[in-house]
Amino acid sequence: MALHSLELMEGLLCSAKARQFCELKTTFERPAPLPVDFPGSE
Repeated sequence: MALHSLELMEGLLCSAKARQFCELKTTFERPAPLPVDFPGSE
């Protein structure tokens, strides 16, 4: 997820400079949500 976020930020700058869309190459799977009783679930 961190790599995808970094690519997104870089892509925004690239798109602004080039004045065109930049396609992202990375993806990630959405992580499961934390339990309701977090951090007491440990």
